[in-house]
Amino acid sequence: MLAAATGAPITYWLLGGADPAPFATATTVEQFIEVAGTIPSNHSPHYHPIPDPTITLGVQTMTAAAREWLD
Repeated sequence: MLAAATGAPITYWLLGGADPAPFATATTVEQFIEVAGTIPSNHSPHYHPIPDPTITLGVQTMTAAAREWLD
C-alpha cells in the first residue's frame, strides 16, 4: 500500500451511486446480495453511478470531512 509505505494519510470513501430501483423488490439479505452482484463495479467499463444525488452527496460529505479534519 503506497500510502502506508510513504506515511501519507489516506481515506477511501465508498459512496453509493447505484439506482435504487433494482433493489425495490428485494426483501432479504440474499436478494440484496443477488441484486448487488448484477451492478458493475467501479472498475468496469459499464460502471455508471446515478449522477444525482451521488455527486451532490459526495461533495457535501467530503467537504464536511475536510472541514472537520482541517479544523
